[in-house]
Amino acid sequence: MAELAVCIRMNITQTEYMRPDDVAKLLLVNVRTVRNWVAAGRLPAIKIGRVLLIARDDLNRFLDASRYGSSPPAPPAQPAAVFSTPPPPPAPQPVSASQLRKQKRGGR
Repeated sequence: MAELAVCIRMNITQTEYMRPDDVAKLLLVNVRTVRNWVAAGRLPAIKIGRVLLIARDDLNRFLDASRYGSSPPAPPAQPAAVFSTPPPPPAPQPVSASQLRKQKRGGR
């Protein structure tokens, strides 16, 4: 049981937490806006008693998602496959009137 408490304590001390008023000052928004994001589930937070804490990593993920819209950034696109294009068809050769008459008669 003591080992679990040590693990939890170590995890909390390794993560930087901010209060909503600190986040609001950093982002230049009202504290109510930050609390609304938390209430809506857009910005993860933990509540210990009456204190609301937001992990710095969660705030960074929230900002990254907001930068690119409502979803996280898409992975880089794969390069398009390179296909060789077939050569263009040969240009039609000019045909004289006598050759056209021969073609109509069946080659005679």
